[in-house]
Amino acid sequence: MYKLYYQVHKNMPKIFRVTVGTQVMQELAESIKLVVIANFGKKYAQQEKIVHNITCLRGKIELS
Repeated sequence: MYKLYYQVHKNMPKIFRVTVGTQVMQELAESIKLVVIANFGKKYAQQEKIVHNITCLRGKIELS
């Protein structure tokens, strides 16, 4: 999704790309980070961290 959005991002008007577009890219990067951390936690049975990261991710998706 990040890769697809980047193609759209680089073709946006500069004022939009700098304001809203950059915020969207940061949210996507943070979402990817949360998924990776949650997936990594499965190997070590860290259920509390997994639930926390998935909850944060779900909140980010709901707000976006």
